Amino acid sequence: MQLDACGAGSSQSGLARAVRHRHRLRFFSGNSGTTLTAQQPLNNIIRSTVQCLGAVLGGAQSIHVMGYDEAFEIPSEEAVTLSLRTQQIIALETGVTRTVDPLAGSYYVEHLTDEIEARAQDLLDEVAGAGGMVAALATGLPQRWIADSAYQIERDLAEGRRLKVGVNVHRDEQPTPQLNLFEMDRLRRAAPGGTAPRDRATARCRHPRCRDGPAPRRHRRWSQRHAGAHRRHPRGCDGR
Repeated sequence: MQLDACGAGSSQSGLARAVRHRHRLRFFSGNSGTTLTAQQPLNNIIRSTVQCLGAVLGGAQSIHVMGYDEAFEIPSEEAVTLSLRTQQIIALETGVTRTVDPLAGSYYVEHLTDEIEARAQDLLDEVAGAGGMVAALATGLPQRWIADSAYQIERDLAEGRRLKVGVNVHRDEQPTPQLNLFEMDRLRRAAPGGTAPRDRATARCRHPRCRDGPAPRRHRRWSQRHAGAHRRHPRGCDGR
């Protein structure tokens, strides 16, 4: 989520009028992992902070802040803690929560919200014209949107139309400093028996008793419950 979308929760536009004043639009906002960079990774802390603040200004009830090292792999404990502290500092130290709608009355935010609404409606109309989302997925329509958007962003970065600090502007000649990244091997060594809890659970599921135990019984109950449906459709419920 970028700042040009932060007015989505505050606008009295068509979307807000549709749900009327007696209803409240609740939504979740997650930072965009595609904005994180492996170059100068500590810059990702600033990017996530700005995105988190934008979500707060937009009225999000739940926010996920990306770890600064997620351009490399799943976040380390340090990165996760810093993401949590980012939310706590914005909530408790900035004063942004003292009013329900800090950006109320902003012409620019309302303009951006109207623009996003119009573009979203165009996409919904295209999906409807394709026969609905299931049909659109079958033809690869949303997948093409995602691929086209990713391609255009990379072209803009390569050609300098979109600036990215540390990537195509203000770059360092020195190599990226070594980060304290997440290490699964360390968790295995710390766990009893030298394996991580998930590894032990996987090993149990591979045991014959696990394969021949509760799961087949559940399958038999499901089969009995749906036996009538299979009799009505001799080739199976899906017609095959």
